[in-house]
Amino acid sequence: MGGRADIGWDVDPLSDSWLADNAERLDDAGPLASVGYALTALTGVRPDTMPKIRAALGRFMQRDHLRIGGPAFLHDTRTLLGITLVILGVRPEMPEAATWLAHTLSDPRLEPASRFHELIRSHVLTAVTGQPAELVRADTLIEPADLALAYWMIGQNTARLVDPMDHRILSQRVMRAVMQADPAELTIPQAALLASAANAITNVSIDQVLLSRTHLSLLLRRFPAAMRRWRWDSGDRVREHIHWPITSEREIQDILWLVLRSVFDDVIDEDTNPKVGHASTRADFGIPSLRLLVEVKYVYEGTTAEFKKIEQEVMIDSVAYLQRATLYDQIVVFIYDSTASVEHHELTRDALIKVPGIADVIIVSRPGVLAQGSSKPKAKKANATAAKAAPAKMAPAVKKAAPQARAATRRTTADAPTE
Repeated sequence: MGGRADIGWDVDPLSDSWLADNAERLDDAGPLASVGYALTALTGVRPDTMPKIRAALGRFMQRDHLRIGGPAFLHDTRTLLGITLVILGVRPEMPEAATWLAHTLSDPRLEPASRFHELIRSHVLTAVTGQPAELVRADTLIEPADLALAYWMIGQNTARLVDPMDHRILSQRVMRAVMQADPAELTIPQAALLASAANAITNVSIDQVLLSRTHLSLLLRRFPAAMRRWRWDSGDRVREHIHWPITSEREIQDILWLVLRSVFDDVIDEDTNPKVGHASTRADFGIPSLRLLVEVKYVYEGTTAEFKKIEQEVMIDSVAYLQRATLYDQIVVFIYDSTASVEHHELTRDALIKVPGIADVIIVSRPGVLAQGSSKPKAKKANATAAKAAPAKMAPAVKKAAPQARAATRRTTADAPTE
């Protein structure tokens, strides 16, 4: 009695023996749904099997399942999903099956038995028709299974939150539901969804726990060291020189996007903030999991006036950015100085770090591998070059002409007749 028996479970709905045993009832909901799961889980379906499945599905479609007495397959989650898998498996040869299922699920006689069933029906409709994903409000979901199903559907792209920022809130509610749920009250699909959601959230959370605001600052402070491999070829090391000029704030944003997106899954590019008065603002990056915004600035000229202007812009913008107190509560300012005017850096940082809501101020200079002037805006660089070139060509002529002009003036005055 103390020993353990090894029990093997080997059921293949696509085997010859199984198909022979269920040949007379293959067009019933249960066996047909089993075939759907088998088509998804197994590979190498024999060519002569698919015609039998299509024929059984055709007979199944000829019935009015809403009139049949007793629970219809439309109200059973496992059966409905299995039938859906069959229809997706034969769609190339039977496209009309997807149309039939969509029409059946949209029948006004079919009333959802619960919010869970309503979400399942929406998932199936999106899967078979490609219609837009269901918009879900996280605050309308109460039952643990509903929360887990919505989380799973978002991962399958068959649902999306009305406010994408609610994803973190949804994850928290799912984990609380997992801890509080009574397994005895859950169906097998509901329990499986809760387990799947908990596993996915735990894996993501482990990554996020290792990341903090301090890690973000450290990451951005490594920007100068990372620029060591920035391409600006010179000399005879390569046949064709490659130059990557950095000429605007937008290009720094592009570089930071590559850095931040490689680390933070939830980073948002150009997060638009609500209006304050008549104006709306747009932060460069938002990281909801850290409740942080990242504001990027570019120094073009390196003058005292420009640094003061940047300080004023950040101070004004910080008021608008932090209006969304439910999402963000601090800002990290990243300033790229293309002029390497390091004498202004400490003063600007001290001015900004005192502003309420600013967590850190990171100022980096143009790397030495970039040629002098390569970080200037192209338009400004062209104008400056033209302005410098013109006096250089004219100066010698002016210097030579000036003495001659003065002598001519004296001669003209001396030779002039006296009245």
